[in-house]
Amino acid sequence: MSTLKSPRTLKFVLPLLALTVVAVTTFAFKSKSDAAPAKAFSNTYVYEFTGDASIQSQVEDLSRWQYNASGSSCLSIDAAKACTILVDAAHAANSTLSGSNLTITADNDKNAGYFRVIEAVDDDYAATPTNQPVTP
Repeated sequence: MSTLKSPRTLKFVLPLLALTVVAVTTFAFKSKSDAAPAKAFSNTYVYEFTGDASIQSQVEDLSRWQYNASGSSCLSIDAAKACTILVDAAHAANSTLSGSNLTITADNDKNAGYFRVIEAVDDDYAATPTNQPVTP
């Protein structure tokens, strides 16, 4: 093991050590908002609701959610109701969500009389539901 023998070596090593500590501390406490954004929706599948959104059991029925390769903006729907669910590749099923282990929970929008997806979960995974917003 070598020792620092001269003040000259010490002058060289201490600034490098200080720089390393500052760099590590900066990255360790960097907030998520400062971090680079993740790739948007990579390996994500869009399933579109095809049932009657005024019936809770249909919104919660996985077979009523059809795979839509082109995605959906939900803009053609004129009420606050279930529209799409974004599911990652590991939890996606075939043409419908009925092959997945997701559980959908729907809630009634009492103003419009339609059901919206509150959550779509599978143990520790949560899919991203997109409900049609209320249009003025």
